[in-house]
Amino acid sequence: MQIKRKYGDNKDLDFTINLTDYYGKTASDIIDIIFVVKEKRSAPDNQILLKRFSDGNISFTGTVLVNVLINWASNEYENFKLNRKYIAGVYPKFTGDTIADENTDNEFELVIIEDLVQDN
Repeated sequence: MQIKRKYGDNKDLDFTINLTDYYGKTASDIIDIIFVVKEKRSAPDNQILLKRFSDGNISFTGTVLVNVLINWASNEYENFKLNRKYIAGVYPKFTGDTIADENTDNEFELVIIEDLVQDN
């Protein structure tokens, strides 16, 4: 899946995480949700944007189909280049887990495009 986002857009990103993909897990087991954008998967420390539920930048509702809203402010684009493809993902972290579950069903390609009306 590819998402195109205009440079400077400040609308929340909206995703759905299907918890049936995580055997035995429910929304009450979620202790954090992580949203990350990177240039490539191979470099672990090349995050361009990192958001966490635990930092107050993500909210979620639901039980089996969890609706996730990610706050992305209009001033958080300085590290992005227009029309470059990035890899992004939304990953839940469950009670008892030391790291978030990187289910590839929750990954997508992100492209920041020029806003033709505003100065980029």
